[in-house]
Amino acid sequence: MPSRFPSASAPWTLEELINFESLLRSDQNTSPKKTTLPEEVTVGLTTLSKTDPENARSQAFRLWLNTESRSLDAEKLPGATITKSLKTTSTLLSLLFFLAGISLVLGLIQRPESTINVPLFFSATVLVQIVVLFILLTGALFRRTILRSETLSIVQNLVRSLVANLARRAAPDLRDQSAQLKKDLTSLTPVLRWPIISITQSAAIAFNIGILLAFIASLAFTDLRFYWESTPAFAADTTLHQVTRTIASPWSAWLPQASPTLQQITNSRFEPPNPFPNQPAEPWYLFLITAITIWGLIPRLLLRLACAMAGRRALSQVAFTRRHHRELWRNLTAIDVHANPEEPADGALVLNWNGIKLNSDQLRTHILQQLHLNPVATETIGTRPAADESDLISSLRTTASTSTPPINALALVAEAWNLIPARFTETHSQLRTSLDPRLPLHILLLGNPTNTTPFTPPTPEDLKVWNHYADSLNDPALHLHPFHPR
Repeated sequence: MPSRFPSASAPWTLEELINFESLLRSDQNTSPKKTTLPEEVTVGLTTLSKTDPENARSQAFRLWLNTESRSLDAEKLPGATITKSLKTTSTLLSLLFFLAGISLVLGLIQRPESTINVPLFFSATVLVQIVVLFILLTGALFRRTILRSETLSIVQNLVRSLVANLARRAAPDLRDQSAQLKKDLTSLTPVLRWPIISITQSAAIAFNIGILLAFIASLAFTDLRFYWESTPAFAADTTLHQVTRTIASPWSAWLPQASPTLQQITNSRFEPPNPFPNQPAEPWYLFLITAITIWGLIPRLLLRLACAMAGRRALSQVAFTRRHHRELWRNLTAIDVHANPEEPADGALVLNWNGIKLNSDQLRTHILQQLHLNPVATETIGTRPAADESDLISSLRTTASTSTPPINALALVAEAWNLIPARFTETHSQLRTSLDPRLPLHILLLGNPTNTTPFTPPTPEDLKVWNHYADSLNDPALHLHPFHPR
């Protein structure tokens, strides 16, 4: 590969992705011009696309981004502004939650006696967080259902709007692009989700730190007394002891003094009109500090670390399979050819979907002209029962491995108006399982046939349906080609 290619191991950054989406959409919304790369790079991309289509596309797009952004002012690109806005949002939210943690502790200290109701304090500072953590874990187990929920969509939209508003305030030049900014953020939801979740976890960490600092400061400067009370008198202290033992189970073996004994719990019970119990505070405050750390702070630190790792993994796995990505890829790698190209085209296995009746010579000409592929073998698929269809597709592996010249691509010819998603998804899955999943799959879409020819361009409506469907397949080696008469 040419040395000017970026390292394959270097993932995209969020700033680069935002700039890429913004530049690509603005390029498509203006005059649709052909963007070219140096010839040696294009040749390298063509070679790499046969063995590693995901990496080829990613490298090509980064080169395109570098080429397009070189002539622009970096401040006019939204990437840096939005990433700074994310950091600003995180800082402001963390500060707000830090102060909320301090206020919560101060509000739970009962004046003027300087007493703390232990069950109430634990419930407000720790139990609520355990419930939230349980909800998060449940959401992780049922994430597909959760991610489709209207409530989560509203929250995501609110955060995206907040980030976009901060970005516009930070960069006045972006105010005229507010609608486009929200589109860019929406299209990057799978990647942007993790920084947004990280912001919430950072705020939760600040909340716990605020609680701990305020509580420790109160212990240092106030003579706090701890108590509990209950209306039922029978076995209340035994029940509370069992609860505290369960909560303290992670640390009771190595820090037993942070787990109150049954006698200490009994002695700290408040029973009006008797005065507040004047028992040693150490068992209760050690218990509360350790509980806040173990059940509140540490899980948030772990979740924050998990979000950072998931964010890096999401950036490294960006597939660039949406419609505008495929259009740019075709634009970058397109080669003008004629019916008889001077250089031999790659061999292709032609798949006639749903038994379209086509003239073989005309089909060969159009595949050479529009796809720059040389039809080596032709097979009809999509017309047999499921079992027979599966056997046929499995047999294509032998055809692909023994063909001369070798088959380096698949060319599937389909009528754009006749898409049956369930059947095509099954066929696509069988093709990717039976053959090399990296093998480029070029789909030539035909429109409604006329009395004179079946080779007509598809309607914009049918093409829109196919583009939306192709997005759902998430196949980086799939390419849609609407038929264009020459």
